[in-house]
Formats: sequence, structure tokens, C-alpha cells
Amino acid sequence: MTLKDRLMLVVPAIGAAVPIVLRIVPQLLLIIGVIVFLVFGPSYVEKLNLRANPEDVRNMTGVLLASSSLLITLGGFCFKQYSKYKTKQIKFQNRLQILYFSRILLIMQVYFKL
Repeated sequence: MTLKDRLMLVVPAIGAAVPIVLRIVPQLLLIIGVIVFLVFGPSYVEKLNLRANPEDVRNMTGVLLASSSLLITLGGFCFKQYSKYKTKQIKFQNRLQILYFSRILLIMQVYFKL
């Protein structure tokens, strides 16, 4: 694929991904905070001089589930962009293959005529 073909795939993907990432970053920070609290416990959070009650963390599980659905959406977007890329790559290879074999057939016809 030429640079132009790659840019035509990458630029719209980046343009569509930026708003999604900007929406997800704050929720990712919240998810990381909840996971740190749940995995390492309240003592680790106190070492970081953060204040969190176990009840507040339990109330965040809904937010954690909502954020995970956003991550699934982001994964779907990435898969969609990857599948578009692969489809265009296969079409490009098919065009090259057809062009290559048509030239070979043309050359063979010239030899047969001689």
C-alpha cells in the first residue's frame, strides 16, 4: 500500500478516536483508583494520602460497570478500524495480483504469436 492509502485509513481513524479517548480518560482514572482500592486495600490508599471509605468504593461499582461498557465500545471501534484496514489491504493486493497476471498473460500471448 502506498503512503497515500495508509494516510486515508489512519487520519479518519485518529479523528474519530480522539473524542472517544477524551471521554474515556477521566473514567479510566476512576477505574484505576477503584481497582487500586480493591486490590491493595485501604492501607495502601492511606499511604498515598487519599481519603476513601469502603462505602464510597462500593457505590462506585455502578460507575465501574458503565466505564467497562465504554471500554467495550472503544474495543469495538478499534476492531472496526482494523477490519476496514484489512479489507482495503486485501482489495489492494487483489488489484495488484490481477494487474500482474494480466501482464504475464499479455507477454505470453506475444511469445505465442512469434
